[in-house]
Amino acid sequence: MSDTHVGIEDVSVDGAGKFEQALQTYRSLGGYDAIVVDGDMTDAGTIAQYDSAMRILNANKPKGAKAIIAPGNHEYYAAGDELGGDKYAAAKRFYEKTGMDANGNIVENVDKATENAGVFYDTWVKGYHFIVVDHDRSAMSDAKYAWLKKRDRDGRKGKSGGPQKTGLRPDALSVQKHHVRQRRRGLEQSGRIRQIQSRHGRLSERHALYRPHALHAGASEHD
Repeated sequence: MSDTHVGIEDVSVDGAGKFEQALQTYRSLGGYDAIVVDGDMTDAGTIAQYDSAMRILNANKPKGAKAIIAPGNHEYYAAGDELGGDKYAAAKRFYEKTGMDANGNIVENVDKATENAGVFYDTWVKGYHFIVVDHDRSAMSDAKYAWLKKRDRDGRKGKSGGPQKTGLRPDALSVQKHHVRQRRRGLEQSGRIRQIQSRHGRLSERHALYRPHALHAGASEHD
């Protein structure tokens, strides 16, 4: 799911309530090993919004399901509103409040001297490889593309400590179909990512690359 916008001030949208309802629906269906929240979980990346969103997520997600969270552009709004324009601090807050720098996730650090702020990590769930790439692909450095290629290559070799499984489709949850909303942003950068995806044929048989806003749960129509 994506774009839950927990904490949104628009009175016509109950982001928190719809997030909770969606998670409870997933839990009622059962059989989930992972829940992906694919951008804009919060409306402005504030501490209070993160605390609320994570409380809802942890209380309502299917038992035993691993949470995999990617930041969207709204997670960086706090950089301007609270953090003096420091997007690195906004990315650090994302990791601290979501715990995506722990629980077996492998974080690729950003070099402040040469790279823009961003969140990059990968993780494994029962043989499936998930790669999380920051929402702003126009800001990706050559070093991050090299990292993505390496993680893609390692994933295809099954470097997870366990066997590979099949069934995941890129930019889609294997366990539930959702409407896919592709954002036409950063076309050149997206092209570079697609080249990596297609290098060895069907990425879907090995692992999935998650780009924020690829999945939309309908909790909010806000960008």
